[in-house]
Amino acid sequence: MTLLLARDSSGLYYIAQESESEHNEMKSTFFPGDLHLTSSGDGSYLVTVHGQEILRTRSKHRAVQKFNEVRLGMEKVFPSMEPTAEEKAEILRNSIAEYVVNSNSLPRKKKKSSPRSTRTFG
Repeated sequence: MTLLLARDSSGLYYIAQESESEHNEMKSTFFPGDLHLTSSGDGSYLVTVHGQEILRTRSKHRAVQKFNEVRLGMEKVFPSMEPTAEEKAEILRNSIAEYVVNSNSLPRKKKKSSPRSTRTFG
């Protein structure tokens, strides 16, 4: 499961969720409008808004098309906000800090071993 900061056709941002497992199950979500696209084990795709079923079909293409159509309508009702310069800077700082922490290239210091009890040569 992945949370995405996605951009709509007008260039504004919104938070979405997408996931696809190895069983070819699909789930997409538009959080502001409580819009969900899910696939079930029987091969059908379900589009729901606020828990009410909008479309149930066996065609993935038609389900995604309906999801995007409803999402575009909801983007007008729930306009996404362009991140401010401060928010963009904070996101950049956090991603750089996370990258630096996760990719530490410095070698770890080895523990010094204590000398053995005897020092014989030969």
